[in-house]
Parts: sequence; structure tokens; C-alpha cells
Amino acid sequence: MGRTIVLSCVLLAACVTPYGPAGVGGFGYRDAMLAPGLFMIEVKVRPRQGYATAHQYAHRRAGELCPGGYVVANGSSTTQTTVVVTQQQVFAANNPVAVITVQCR
Repeated sequence: MGRTIVLSCVLLAACVTPYGPAGVGGFGYRDAMLAPGLFMIEVKVRPRQGYATAHQYAHRRAGELCPGGYVVANGSSTTQTTVVVTQQQVFAANNPVAVITVQCR
């Protein structure tokens, strides 16, 4: 019974990636300054959230890094496969990833 409750909680938590820095499993955003005022932002979300959510999170992060506004210099979408192995099963998920490069104004 205890394992069932723990597994249920883990599965429910795995359904949505909240906005925030990448954590366990790499879900969330990562950013890097490429030059002064030029940032690369990568966001990985869970499959059910889709590319639109990944791009929304990327633009939200861009707004935080560039409070005076920004211009998107480059952008792309891709899929990253995550594999989870337990004692009884193997799970694979194709996670949407958005990557944008922004220049602050």
C-alpha cells in the first residue's frame, strides 16, 4: 500500500513541469550568456505540455533576463527522449524542447 501511494505521487508530479530552473530529469529552463546581453535559453517540458508550453517558458525566461525587452536572434524546437528504468518496467518519453537565442535591447 505504501509503495502504491508513493508511486502515485511520483506519477502525478511527473505530469507537469512547473516553470523554473532545470531540476531532476533536466525539466525546466537552462540559460547561458553567450556575450554581454546575448543569451541562449533551453526549455525542456514533459510530453503532455507540448512545444507551445516550452516556447512560452523560454520567452518568460527571456523577459526575466532582458527586462528592457529582447529580440529573438534564433529559435528551434526539438524532441529529447528520456528513459526511466525501474525494477519492473522501462518507460520512454519524447519531451518537447525549445531553444532560443535572444539579444537584449
